[in-house]
Amino acid sequence: MRRWVLAFVAALTGALALPAASFAASSKTLPVIQFKFTGTTVNENGGQASISFTRSGSTTQLNTTSTVKFSTNGGTATGGSACGNVPTPDYVTATNQVITFPAGNTLQTAVVPVCNQLTYDGNETVNMVIASPTNAQLNFQKNTSVLNITETNAKAAISIGNVSGAEGTILSFPVTLTGATALPVTVSYATANGSAIAGTDYTTKSGTLTWGPQTLPSTQNVTVQTINNGVEDGNLTFTLVLSSPINGSFTNTTGTGTITNVNGAPSASADSPSAWEGSPLGFTVTLSHASTYPITVGYTTSNFGSSFGVLCGLGADYIITSGTLNFPAGTLTEPVSVPTCASGSTQFDRLVLLILGPTTDGSGGTVTTTNNLGTIKDLDPASLALSVTQSGTPGNLGQLGNAVATAKNASGDELSGHLVRFELYQSGSSTDYVCIPSVGRLWESEDA
Repeated sequence: MRRWVLAFVAALTGALALPAASFAASSKTLPVIQFKFTGTTVNENGGQASISFTRSGSTTQLNTTSTVKFSTNGGTATGGSACGNVPTPDYVTATNQVITFPAGNTLQTAVVPVCNQLTYDGNETVNMVIASPTNAQLNFQKNTSVLNITETNAKAAISIGNVSGAEGTILSFPVTLTGATALPVTVSYATANGSAIAGTDYTTKSGTLTWGPQTLPSTQNVTVQTINNGVEDGNLTFTLVLSSPINGSFTNTTGTGTITNVNGAPSASADSPSAWEGSPLGFTVTLSHASTYPITVGYTTSNFGSSFGVLCGLGADYIITSGTLNFPAGTLTEPVSVPTCASGSTQFDRLVLLILGPTTDGSGGTVTTTNNLGTIKDLDPASLALSVTQSGTPGNLGQLGNAVATAKNASGDELSGHLVRFELYQSGSSTDYVCIPSVGRLWESEDA
């Protein structure tokens, strides 16, 4: 039984064992070569990178010459045969470069030339590998390494300019990229309110600008439509703001757009109203367009075939009136009321001149004015047509019933707002009544 077990173990050992010479050569008599560092960093303008390799083993193992082949093998950087090539590579490629360790030596280096392209292309990497050792074996956990090339060239500079233009025109903001870039550059933009308000003074705008890899400078324009709002509002401003740059850096981020006002101070004009004598003559003073500044307009009345007084009577057709109208920002109209006087006699229509001025404009502009005439219409008793319609029946003789009176002048214009006196008389039967005016004129001084 024991003899069978020993035979089985011997057979199993023989089946798994490597040849003695091969085992000794790979694990006992050969030194180990590897990268000293798993990563090495160099600046793009550093000129070259020094890559270190180590060889380890016993004194006996190191007492021989060993070699290994070193190669660069991909990454984000672009290799080339020389830095002077066009286009300029990021580094000079190494292919199966032999690294030799003399007997007793444990450290060797290789040089990787790094090319300064003078163009921003960001940080990049180079993959490195060692292979094909002679009189040595590799540490397969450290037979690769990475060369990190740190960008030292500045990103392309992004700047924006200021613009100005009349309201209603298009403002074109210049956005300029300067420097050089091997990468596409993008930047976002959006308008922002200042004293100018989106939708009222300009049309809001936002978006993204993109530049491809190129030699700069290069300018793109962002256009913004302004709005003529028809209002005197002075020069207004808004901004175009840059944000979120990719592969670029800001020189400045804000451009100011100035919208120059084309609507100067408004003009003021009076209308030409009319009123029956004894009723107020109501003028309306209107501005030609709105203003965001306060406007004042003085006014005074003047004779124009009429006469004035401080009180009605003694031949006065109207009461002299003067004052100042205050137009708050955005207001277009203000009223002026001129009291007129009932003459009590037949006259022609009379005219009253409303003179506007002086004026002020909060912007410092000049408000021009247009005067106008108002008409005082005569209430001529000789031409008065009065109709009275009974609307009720008195219960007994001598009692007045309800009636509706309508007064019209010779032109057929109905006169309202005045009191007419009349009496109600019985005519014939006890149920038939007639309304007869007791006074053949209107009493203008009494409002019904």
